[in-house]
Amino acid sequence: MRSSRSNSQLRLKRAGSIQRMKQMVSPFGSMRDQAKARIDYHAAELNALSHDLWSCPETAFDEVHAHDLLTSFLESNGFEVERNFILPTGFRATYGFDGGRAVAILAEYDADAQTGHSSGRNLIAECAVGVGLAVKAALESMDPKVQKGKIIILGCPGGGGAGKQQFINAGIFFGVSAALMVSPHCRNILKPIQQALEKVHYKFHGKKADAGMAPWRGKNALDAAVQCYSNIGAMRQHFDPHVRAHGIFTNGGTQANLVPEEAELFFYIRAPSTVELLPAVKQCEDCAIGAASAMQCTVDTEYGSYYSELRTNDHLAMIYKKHCNDLGVKFCKDLSDRKVGLSTDMGNVSFVTPSVHAFFEINTNAEPLTKEFAIAAGAPDAQKATLQQAKALAMTTIDLLQPGGSKLMDHINKEFQRLTPPSEVICQIPMNKPDTSGTVTPPAEVVGYSNGSATPVRGTHHGAQPVVENDLEEVSRALDTNGEGPTGELTPPTGDATPKAGSRENMIAAS
Repeated sequence: MRSSRSNSQLRLKRAGSIQRMKQMVSPFGSMRDQAKARIDYHAAELNALSHDLWSCPETAFDEVHAHDLLTSFLESNGFEVERNFILPTGFRATYGFDGGRAVAILAEYDADAQTGHSSGRNLIAECAVGVGLAVKAALESMDPKVQKGKIIILGCPGGGGAGKQQFINAGIFFGVSAALMVSPHCRNILKPIQQALEKVHYKFHGKKADAGMAPWRGKNALDAAVQCYSNIGAMRQHFDPHVRAHGIFTNGGTQANLVPEEAELFFYIRAPSTVELLPAVKQCEDCAIGAASAMQCTVDTEYGSYYSELRTNDHLAMIYKKHCNDLGVKFCKDLSDRKVGLSTDMGNVSFVTPSVHAFFEINTNAEPLTKEFAIAAGAPDAQKATLQQAKALAMTTIDLLQPGGSKLMDHINKEFQRLTPPSEVICQIPMNKPDTSGTVTPPAEVVGYSNGSATPVRGTHHGAQPVVENDLEEVSRALDTNGEGPTGELTPPTGDATPKAGSRENMIAAS
């Protein structure tokens, strides 16, 4: 009897000791609680912010109201805000402490001229702001002795016009450990297929003449454009099955009684990768040259915004997925075998820093870029999913920023170096001059090019190495042992977390 009572008292004492130990050594568990609570606290304000953006749609690079709204809100909540950052409607909002890693959450907020927020970028911006508020709360709750790390909310104008390439050119992602972004969709997709894309203008030049009196004196630029359109249509059967080329006439002349002197086509050319895109771009250019020659006209080919294929970092995606699952978010089956998809300038970012750009469902069957999807993006039903994503991204960011996240970052960086092909592959697409939609010649520190020349240096694509499954298992163990304890709470780091010389962490600390 006495022994039984002693054992019972011992168990109670041990349980009390374990509970006190958890309270003493689980500061990151409380960081998570603080982060989620902050999102819940600001839920109504975030909803109002999103609805304001949705009610006032602005097209790419003209997001004046959105810029002012978002920057004012972030500044009022304690962020250091840089307005008109790189681009007139760009911004950078930062909170944190020197000496640690930096994670960028990317926000978009432009809309389509015809269908409004049919890409749901009002929700992208809301989610990014929510992540910022949550991570700020987590960093504030850290012990001042170990307060390190920064959260950056990067306001990216022209989500549909390669605005992020401008940030890459300015070196904004130097020193950023990871870039995270989510977009609303009609389903949850962890690693969406995002194709390489080249936007091309074919400008045909002929000779004006009176179409009724003396058409033989003219050279019909519109006929050249029509022939080019037909040539590309006929060429499609010779494209790789996963290549897409789709275009419109943007200029077909000014008067029906005149032989058109000018005509123009605008094409999107897509492929699963930059390497596969190159032959299709060349074939389309040959179609334009041949059409111009047949009609005795000339053609200027101008390459505009370029999007690289998206390279999702599997280790980073695994961390994000875990937090989504914890929140009850389940993703549809792996779509990595699908080669056809959308395109985004987030692909360009993924070649510069480890990245994740996932899709999340907002309770609609409508596809993005439709009026029906725009309605869904402004509906109250979209709020629950958006705030869940803000929490998942915040938890992912905390895992990376906390001092014990070094092991996770080692795996992420190892994959990033292995998966990213030689950087010259980004500039293999010819670009004559930048267009107003955003792209310019990539910077020397990102891709090789000749100074003073807009002609890119062509490099050799050596291919991407597959992610080793064992590495993913190691990250899973790291989340269980280095990032989280058995109870699901983050545990404190052990040992020296000082970054090694030359490491990504060291560069971040220096910045």
